[in-house]
Amino acid sequence: MENSPEVKIQISVPVMHKVRFSELSGVDVGVVDGWIKKGLIPTKKVGRCRMINIAVFHEECLEDE
Repeated sequence: MENSPEVKIQISVPVMHKVRFSELSGVDVGVVDGWIKKGLIPTKKVGRCRMINIAVFHEECLEDE
């Protein structure tokens, strides 16, 4: 098995709407909703909208490796 190349991304926005997160990750928005309700994805309320906190999620993912 070959080693996977390390992928580095630059986060341009610290928060993202669940629909956009769903589009980018390829996961159904209903699944993303479930993850949010279970507290598996960090969120931040901005006005009336609950946004996925991409910055915190990214850090958590790096810590789990």
